[in-house]
Amino acid sequence: MNIIKGNRGSARLIYNDLLIEEINAVQELFETNNNMNVWAGKEYDAKYISRCFSEGDLPPNGSKENYKIQTIKSVNTDGLIGFIAIYHGFPEANIAYIAFLYIGTPFQGHGYGQEIVNSLANELSNLQYKEIRINVALKNWSALRFWSKLGFDKISGVFGDKEFAEDKRADLELIKFL
Repeated sequence: MNIIKGNRGSARLIYNDLLIEEINAVQELFETNNNMNVWAGKEYDAKYISRCFSEGDLPPNGSKENYKIQTIKSVNTDGLIGFIAIYHGFPEANIAYIAFLYIGTPFQGHGYGQEIVNSLANELSNLQYKEIRINVALKNWSALRFWSKLGFDKISGVFGDKEFAEDKRADLELIKFL
């Protein structure tokens, strides 16, 4: 299976595989996502990044070898601005799944997310992947706008609660064809 490189970059950003000494800083950044408990309906997982590093955030029957979690840093400052987690080969060998993408709040609105996704799409296309998928909470309107703007415009499924209520949650799985 073709996996994206551990060290890569784009015009303004550097993507590197997460190092053990970066886990705490990335966890702190993850916890700045102020609305996740609202749209996902869960409390913050204080060990999420550590677990992703050691075990991966895997799909059913997934393999850690197909999973990557990478830091996103500024080329100019080498400062951490976000992270991305990607699973290669789910639900089919030529499909990549973005398990998580987060850009720290101070860095949002500067086009970094678009730059990351476009760079990733180009690299995955060169590796012969045919599509990228992402799961988005229906209550996460800004993410729905973001992903649809980037061409994730096919819905492969709706998952979660079947009835609408304040305490109910559902997600869309979106596809971008490469």
